[in-house]
Amino acid sequence: MKESKKLNQDTGTEVLDTDLQPESFADAELKEPSIEPGKQQEQQEQEDTKEIEKLEHEIGDFLDKEKTRQLEQEDPGVVKQRITGYQRRYLPDYLQKKPGLLSNALKGILKIIERNTETEGAENIPEDECLIICNHFGGGNMGMGDSAAISAAFRKKNVHLGVGKNIWWDQNPALRWLFKKVGLIPVEESLDNISEEEREESLKRQNKYGQKVFRKIIDKKKQGGLSNKTEFVRQAVAVLSKGEAVGIYPEGLWLNPEGKTREKQELKQGYTGVELIASQYKKLTGRELKIVPTVFIEDRKTGKKKFVIGKNFVSSENNSGMSLTDYGMSKIAGMLPKEQRGYYKDKVAAIEK
Repeated sequence: MKESKKLNQDTGTEVLDTDLQPESFADAELKEPSIEPGKQQEQQEQEDTKEIEKLEHEIGDFLDKEKTRQLEQEDPGVVKQRITGYQRRYLPDYLQKKPGLLSNALKGILKIIERNTETEGAENIPEDECLIICNHFGGGNMGMGDSAAISAAFRKKNVHLGVGKNIWWDQNPALRWLFKKVGLIPVEESLDNISEEEREESLKRQNKYGQKVFRKIIDKKKQGGLSNKTEFVRQAVAVLSKGEAVGIYPEGLWLNPEGKTREKQELKQGYTGVELIASQYKKLTGRELKIVPTVFIEDRKTGKKKFVIGKNFVSSENNSGMSLTDYGMSKIAGMLPKEQRGYYKDKVAAIEK
């Protein structure tokens, strides 16, 4: 493992080496193991836990209370230099720039598209930087109901939404140019939360382009590869350290699309990522990251839409025994109608105690 500190070339100061090394995935198994159906979920959870433990170890002893106290007591000038160095190192040019006229115009269009969406909980939006997590059922106009609702509700912030790298970002240069203009951040997709059989079934439900993307992800998994969240986590943390906001959909790809613009309204298991961003942010800034659970609810019979913003929370509040991702997703489930809670239907009670 690399040393935890290094000399920053831009500032000449010693900074935390918060790299999430791709080499940490080198020990992944090269073959899909033969697993009894009843044990598939248990093994996947064990693999996820191991991955998180490796990454947390590399970015420092995040759970070490003594180190946490040391970070909180650091000189503000030293922290500022470290953050500046991190931003210079990991922010691509388009994320370093302030939103331009085109960016603001495009975000304004999204607001108009979903102008009939009712918003609840605006008072829960924090004044400083935050990580927004939301369910991902699509819907609304052109399937952008959730993204448009986030952009509209958090319009006073510069929100950077995560976008699928294979399914959207790499689709064509023109689309990528547009995504950069509105400040989206690409994230590599994964299908690791479902069995091999479920992956193949989900592939069949996609359109032609979607099937090509799913096949690429499935084949990578068969060859022992794991989705690499490194670049996304770095960029998200750098953006947050600027005082801006990041929005993500932990459920990832649509597995049960209903037409071209909607996913089945049933919450899927979230992919790890919330804890990686929160821990990396803590290591960089010495502060806990505020996480805001949100839900986009649509009555597909009447067309009525509502966007609900829940109370924000921080990592130290999670004493549920669940991962931070599952803890946040359980909060999301608690704001959804019971019939839409899916994977988290039995976990809501655990966070309401």
